Amino acid sequence: MAVYAEGRHTIAYRSTDNLGNMETLKQLSLILDESMPTTTIEGSDPLVQGVVNTVSPVTAFTLTAADALSGVKEIWYRFDEDQWQLYNGPFTLAGLKAGSHTITYGAVDNVENAEPQQTITVRLVSFETQKGIATDPVVLFFSGKDHDR
Repeated sequence: MAVYAEGRHTIAYRSTDNLGNMETLKQLSLILDESMPTTTIEGSDPLVQGVVNTVSPVTAFTLTAADALSGVKEIWYRFDEDQWQLYNGPFTLAGLKAGSHTITYGAVDNVENAEPQQTITVRLVSFETQKGIATDPVVLFFSGKDHDR
């Protein structure tokens, strides 16, 4: 059995009967894909692999997968050990408790090659702000010393 390289291939074939009658040559084009897709994660706040990244509940995460041969079928992700979710657009960690979380993700291509799961660890910080009008006077002081006007 011959071993073929990944990529596009064309198989040409035809049959001949016992009397020597030959059918018209036919062709079948196919793609041999044994490679898995690769997925990257980006955040609206900068993310660095290998360290614990600090993010907020509004940090948006985007997953992008690529597969040069058969194309990407699906991208999946999950938080910590929760259920896997099909990726369909940017997501946030809103609703999760503050603290350390692991985002696990990966993709599957159109011939079911699945990449190994990838992870990134983030520290979710949460804070509340209140807007209001100050009722106490605010005094700003500037010493003009050593400063050009």
